[in-house]
Amino acid sequence: MMSRYLAFSSILIASLLISGCGSGGSSTAPVTTPTVTATLLSVSGVVATRGIFDPAPRQDGSGNLWMSYSTVNTSANDANLTEVRTRIASSTNGGSTWTDVGVDPNNNSNPDMFISPNWTDWHYEVSSLLYDPFDPDSSKRWKMLWHRMLYVDVSGVSTLALNISWIGLSTASTPNGTWSAERKLFVGSTYNASAADPFIGAPEIHLDTLHASLNGCAAFTEPSMLAKSDAIYISMQCLGSTGKIIEVKCNRTFSSCSYLGDFLTNSEASQFTLTGQAINGFAATELVTVGSNDYLIVTPYEPPPDSYRGCLAFSISNLSNATLARTGGAPTLIKRISGTSGSFNGACGYDPSASNSGIIYSEYSPSSTPNFRMFASHVTLP
Repeated sequence: MMSRYLAFSSILIASLLISGCGSGGSSTAPVTTPTVTATLLSVSGVVATRGIFDPAPRQDGSGNLWMSYSTVNTSANDANLTEVRTRIASSTNGGSTWTDVGVDPNNNSNPDMFISPNWTDWHYEVSSLLYDPFDPDSSKRWKMLWHRMLYVDVSGVSTLALNISWIGLSTASTPNGTWSAERKLFVGSTYNASAADPFIGAPEIHLDTLHASLNGCAAFTEPSMLAKSDAIYISMQCLGSTGKIIEVKCNRTFSSCSYLGDFLTNSEASQFTLTGQAINGFAATELVTVGSNDYLIVTPYEPPPDSYRGCLAFSISNLSNATLARTGGAPTLIKRISGTSGSFNGACGYDPSASNSGIIYSEYSPSSTPNFRMFASHVTLP
């Protein structure tokens, strides 16, 4: 998403609002290099003039395949801003083609606001869709997390107010039905209560205070969920001075959460650098179960403007303490996917039921039409 390479290095502006396929590489871990050709994916029945991004496919236990994703349109009120919304699509052919089901789970018909002297726009993006067969409450078996972020036109530049952002939660009985009102679930240390609490109230969980290891997390983004019989497991990116991919565990109502550990730290990223790259961090988490094994997919990125460089898939050896399988101390790379050379590509989504698409990845290019696109890699796990 556009926010991925503009947002996380942007200035914080709460005071303003209050007043108004690669080759080579240095990784020591073995990797299977896919040789299949990716194909462009589209979603019919939706308006997205700038394109689509952020795939999160999930099946419902009965063979039906669903996906939350982002649409990108130019703001109706300010050409310098974009409207980014979360939508729901379905597929009846294993992910080959997708159709929007006409649902806006965020229940927000007008994301634009004028806060003098600036136009602003809410982004609802980087969603994670989950079917939870273990929830005794059938009205809440579908769960969705996303990052809600406020963007402001500052002198013609779309600028993220990171301290007016949070990870939201909604639930539903079916993905194409009515979603519950948004809960402001997770925030980080930069959250500004006086500026942000007027929007749907105070946050439920300050994740940065959950454990000392999270104190340096300015914000949390790009969540993914796994449903297990005992709890909901969540991976997220910690944005801060020591960036990392973390894991927390929550009960089914998300009223109680605990920190389990770090899957990856940004200090481990350089070993996955390919020729011509300078990888220095991880983003865009995706948790998935294939058979009896759990996997973590992440996107490696380069320095600002935080260019995404494909996706890396790792096997999880112990979900209960955020431990990846390792070889000689290094995370063991299972699969690597790269998009068009030189493009901003990554942010992968995967469900083993999407047999005709495999891992789906996103790609942004200012010269493509539309700018934001999704591709079926046809690469599967393991």
